[in-house]
Amino acid sequence: MTTCAAVVQPAAGGAPVLVPVASSEGFDPGAVVVVDEYDDRRIQETATVVRVPDDGHLLLSGLAHRHDGCLTPFPVRRPGHRGTLIAEWNEYTPTSGTDIAVSSPLKDIA
Repeated sequence: MTTCAAVVQPAAGGAPVLVPVASSEGFDPGAVVVVDEYDDRRIQETATVVRVPDDGHLLLSGLAHRHDGCLTPFPVRRPGHRGTLIAEWNEYTPTSGTDIAVSSPLKDIA
């Protein structure tokens, strides 16, 4: 798995698209990749690696959607490979929230 931190536009007529990535290690020509996430934008798509020109780029078969990795880099991964980030969050629990005992009567909590 790798990420792209740039804006990638689809090419006219389904032409191959050069995608800048953090690392092209582990990607081979002919491999199928999944580009981006399936979220409310619904722009996740598959493409085939046409060529690996260098350590920081992948030439992919045509893309149908614009992918914007400027604020949050989007993933480019091979299906079925380990290391897929599915969620990330920070959790905050205020001190007063930990003062409730399991045996506390509900009428005394509110």
